[in-house]
Amino acid sequence: MPRKRPLRKSRQSPHAAPPAPARVRRPPPYIQCLQRTGRVAVWQVDGVYVRKNIDGEFGVFGHHYSFSAIPRNEIWLDVAQEPGERREEPGEMEQPLLMRHAIIERRLMARGMDYEAARTVAIAEERRERMKAATVGPDIPRGD
Repeated sequence: MPRKRPLRKSRQSPHAAPPAPARVRRPPPYIQCLQRTGRVAVWQVDGVYVRKNIDGEFGVFGHHYSFSAIPRNEIWLDVAQEPGERREEPGEMEQPLLMRHAIIERRLMARGMDYEAARTVAIAEERRERMKAATVGPDIPRGD
């Protein structure tokens, strides 16, 4: 007669990984991670909270090399810069342009470029992108 194996009480291996912890919410000023580029995360933050509690000079975006309170591998964008938010020109998309500006500026400063030079390069790139968006953007009636 073949020998029967004893029944196991649990089918789960004793060496199995523990269950994943519940997702932890980040404290203020963090609202949402918009993008990760390599080791750098772009976060949408509560700009009012940042200006009131962290740094009164915070504008619409920032990174560690311009604001030391921002972690080294993060870029912060003020939540007021929603996708599609209209500014001076109809159809202009502020958030992607500011995000690109901040990424370029941070990258150059991380490589050793001073703030003014990095800012000049980032502004030039932002202008090119704005011009490109203006020439190929959708026609929006002005309501004249």
